[in-house]
Amino acid sequence: MAKRGRTHLVGAVTTALVLTVAQSACQQPDRAATPVEVMGEEIAGNCGLEAYQDLVGLQKGMLDYFSFPERHRIIEPDSAVTTDFVPERLNVVVSEAGVVTDLSCG
Repeated sequence: MAKRGRTHLVGAVTTALVLTVAQSACQQPDRAATPVEVMGEEIAGNCGLEAYQDLVGLQKGMLDYFSFPERHRIIEPDSAVTTDFVPERLNVVVSEAGVVTDLSCG
């Protein structure tokens, strides 16, 4: 019986999350430039970061339910990543515990 209750809870949480994402998708994301300092210079990123702030704190597995910009990357611990700065690229940082901890352009 406890397993059935957990299944219903997971289903309810997933449904709520999908509805929240659907509602967010209907709103025009604020694509204001996000300034980032690169080699001592401030450069504006335009990756749509503001539209994804609600991802912070979610489990990595939940990211499968989201649509991301074409230029994005999920950065996990010990991931090899390039150091080039691509203003349109969304970086989603995941902790060792599998939780989204940070978002940035670049």
